[in-house]
Amino acid sequence: MLFRSERLPTAPKGSYNFDVYKVLENGQEVYYSSADPLLIESFKSLSMPDLPLLGLLSAPANFLRNVVTKDPGFMMANLLRDSLSAYVTSGANMTPFVGTMVNFGKGLVNQSPGMKALFDVGALGGYELNQNIEQSGRHLYNDLAKKAGKDAVLLRPFKSLWAGLEKGTTASDAATRVAIYERTLAETGNEAEAIRRAVEVMNFNRKGNSALIRIATAALPFFNARLQGLDVFYRAMRGQMNTNDAKEIQRRFFIRGATMMALSAMYYMAVAGDDDYEKQEQETKDNNWIIPGARIKIPIPFEVGTLFKTMPERAMALLMGNDKI
Repeated sequence: MLFRSERLPTAPKGSYNFDVYKVLENGQEVYYSSADPLLIESFKSLSMPDLPLLGLLSAPANFLRNVVTKDPGFMMANLLRDSLSAYVTSGANMTPFVGTMVNFGKGLVNQSPGMKALFDVGALGGYELNQNIEQSGRHLYNDLAKKAGKDAVLLRPFKSLWAGLEKGTTASDAATRVAIYERTLAETGNEAEAIRRAVEVMNFNRKGNSALIRIATAALPFFNARLQGLDVFYRAMRGQMNTNDAKEIQRRFFIRGATMMALSAMYYMAVAGDDDYEKQEQETKDNNWIIPGARIKIPIPFEVGTLFKTMPERAMALLMGNDKI
């Protein structure tokens, strides 16, 4: 059911108008009344004050995230995970891995029109400006000093290395989004829809008005990523994606998920009993596709992999007498 907002002719009277929100139109305060509780809750989150000591709590997590995401191994794993996860949850007509790797390479050499388009509308980048005003000001000052050649000469090699790793991180995050953007744009011709679907691959900017969740996502490394991943997974599975073809996305979700389950069962029957496979820790076998003999481990996507790879694999192990409940 869709709820519509009604513009009020004058400011409401009284202090407690939970169904009313205020916006600026041409610099003037305008009031609207809405019967949609979720819309009202979303507006409440925009005016939440800064929580005390949140910056101190988030500092260790931010440092860890920055270091981990600059690791080339993490970038490669991220490319594989995002590609397969988006293939299942987005419903897009894409080929996993191939398009993502091509877009990653193009992003590294600044030859990706799709990545430029997403940057231009703010769908990518801006991570350094999502903190408080003072911290964002420091980032801007440092960037201007670098472009003006006024930064410390001795630190330039290290800053160049860090900037190169940062570029790789951005390209790895953008690669799957660009694949979704280009495919959606080709199919619909609607750039706004293509941008929205690219963002929804993993929308880190989705927020609520819970102070507890704000603290947890700031203090716990990658907690926000897992919340957003679970949200996309749940909405795709329930057919509740915010799009006209939500039911088609749901249908493709189950078809592609069932295909992955069948392949996972076949994979286990192929590797069960192999010495290279069996000597691995159970956690390693659960979280990776292992190619025995080649010493290759392919990381699984988190939510999609748990349901459609790990669970059927463990079920096959139980049926074959190689595991127990």
